Amino acid sequence: AFFIHIKRKPEFVVQSSYLSRIKLFSDEKLWIGLEPPEYNTIKKLPVFEQITAQIYYSVNFIEKSIIGINNSVTINYEDLINKTENIITEIKSKLNLQEKNIEIPRLENSNKIKLNVDDFQKIEQICSKYFKK
Repeated sequence: AFFIHIKRKPEFVVQSSYLSRIKLFSDEKLWIGLEPPEYNTIKKLPVFEQITAQIYYSVNFIEKSIIGINNSVTINYEDLINKTENIITEIKSKLNLQEKNIEIPRLENSNKIKLNVDDFQKIEQICSKYFKK
């Protein structure tokens, strides 16, 4: 097995997860995605904080799990979008794949604000609390 961990700006992951809850379940309160070990605590939080905590603890779990594993690579979402060919080359190198002419599609950056400004600003504030730089 080979693990590819794609890191993305957390505010856009939270937004995407929130919108998925609405699209799939028509209910922002219904859980979607991984249940980290902290699930029972964070499921009681307000929705934007709940999703942020879910993403935060899930990412931490994944990152701790792949530390020191040779069969993994971590890439940034923005690099994947902007430097797709370089990232594919890096992954092929890690996998020791022979050079083949593969048509690499142009990827669209979906890091766009899709919520109203007030909600997105709430998400940014909560993310800054969890994902301290």
